[in-house]
Amino acid sequence: MSEPDVLVVGGGVIGVCTAYYLARAGAAVTLLEEHQVGGPMASSYGNIGLLVPSHSTPVAEPHVISRGLRWLLNPDSPLYIRPRASADLVRWLLRFRAACTAERCAAAEPILRRWQMASLELFAELAAELPAEVNFERKGGLFLYREASSWQEAVAAVHAEREEGIDVAVVEPDELRAMVPALLPDVIGAVHYRADGRVIPDRFVRALAAAAAERGAAIHEHATVFGLERRGRAVHAVHTSLGTMQPRTVVLATGSLSPRLGRDAGLRIPVQPAKGYSITVRRPPSCPDIPLHLHDERVVITPFGPDRMRMGGTLELAGDDRGVNLRRVAAVRRAPPRYLEGMEELEVLEIWRGMRPLSADTLPILGRAKGINNLVLATGHGMIGVSLGPATGRAAAESVLGEQPSLDPTLFRADRF
Repeated sequence: MSEPDVLVVGGGVIGVCTAYYLARAGAAVTLLEEHQVGGPMASSYGNIGLLVPSHSTPVAEPHVISRGLRWLLNPDSPLYIRPRASADLVRWLLRFRAACTAERCAAAEPILRRWQMASLELFAELAAELPAEVNFERKGGLFLYREASSWQEAVAAVHAEREEGIDVAVVEPDELRAMVPALLPDVIGAVHYRADGRVIPDRFVRALAAAAAERGAAIHEHATVFGLERRGRAVHAVHTSLGTMQPRTVVLATGSLSPRLGRDAGLRIPVQPAKGYSITVRRPPSCPDIPLHLHDERVVITPFGPDRMRMGGTLELAGDDRGVNLRRVAAVRRAPPRYLEGMEELEVLEIWRGMRPLSADTLPILGRAKGINNLVLATGHGMIGVSLGPATGRAAAESVLGEQPSLDPTLFRADRF
């Protein structure tokens, strides 16, 4: 096997986007994926597929701490941390707690939104050359509220967001019922974020990998990376099931597995696997034509092509446990019937769980690794890896190529920890 200029480790949405932009720039790039690109083991396979500038508040925000143990130790809550003896988890939690301040949140939110808006524009560019089956759409997303307190907070936030130039509107009751006829009376209000989009993530990842291959990228599935070998300030070799490789630059885009490979290079990457769940069902007649964010339950439902609907939500920090926690699945199932008619008896097609890489301050980790000249990190995207995929891939490619960044990467720099 010829030695690539760049070796991208990880064939999820971040790795594939990186390989695509590198190949488009003319780099000799090889991508290794342990399983199937876009397959069921990928962390984006069962993703809801939303492209969400509206979701630009970091997970590490003051309300998480104010809810305290009521959330973090409750198996039915939107964010659950399973108690376990782990030094890495303790270190992660201490950093997470330090990041949950109003000041850090206020600084991060506009930057995250800027990156997500740029990524959405890149999705539109990519969709023009990819098959229609990726189902790229920009209809926005509706946030629905049942509790008066959260609804009042949402209305207040809308006024501030409009001043920042965000395309958002409070939806009047008559308009809301016209948009979502199956809505139950318990829903007291809605906000429409009109810039949001959606895509079918596994189809997008596979199609973009094919587009990267057409531009010369070598895409290898079922290829395992056993470890990195570091010498001085460089990764000297990458040991894989295809043999030992010595690329000029390595991009580590292995999501929640990044800490394991990072240790080989002497790095401590503060990422925890955050298990997310989704349920894909046969599309019922009451399925909306637009994604619905059931705010008070932190669950999203969205149409998935002509015959499917997907429901998803919750984060569970349970280490490397890939089992299915049925209490978490039940929490997702309980939410839609509280908002919509016809959601009680649904034909389940697939229950899925996947590990999302959640950094200690819940922001992406992107750029040259500290003390290693030829290693670029692209991980830590939590729940918005699909949404940030193209922007991150372009930024990682720019970092590899030494180009001027299209977006300011300072907030996400890989050496901040």
